[in-house]
Amino acid sequence: MSKIRNMPILVVDDELAIRQYHVASLRTDFENILQADNGLDAWEIFEKTAEIPLVITDIEMPGKDGIWLLNKIRETRPATQIIIVSGLTGNSVSIHSTRGNISYLPKPVAQIYVRLGAKAAYDRYREALWIEKMKQLATAGRNDLSCESVMRCMEEGPWHDHN
Repeated sequence: MSKIRNMPILVVDDELAIRQYHVASLRTDFENILQADNGLDAWEIFEKTAEIPLVITDIEMPGKDGIWLLNKIRETRPATQIIIVSGLTGNSVSIHSTRGNISYLPKPVAQIYVRLGAKAAYDRYREALWIEKMKQLATAGRNDLSCESVMRCMEEGPWHDHN
């Protein structure tokens, strides 16, 4: 039996049938799946939700697109993992998908690849969150960099089970 991941993930696509396809492929492993049909609606959901480890998004959508959305997410919560699912293969998609927390799946995509990609990205979130904490600690300055603060951060590392 698979491990159910209970933190919310967000699926964003302007085509209802594609959103439903992604949600159906994710239900086995994810308990809480949020949905939006454009970048702006997705951003509003993202801002209101305390923690979203994974966003699966299309690029081309009316209004605010997927590139706009992923840039907003990276500005505010860089540990959040992003999977781009798109038929676009242009330079902007390629450039964005080379960043550490962003993966790319070309449309049409089989459900198994959405599911496997989502599980891997979701599981990387804890590590990415920890790395962001370590970066903040390292850049906070000498006053905040104590042996105790480093040890506390090490104890929160991704190698511990945080379920």
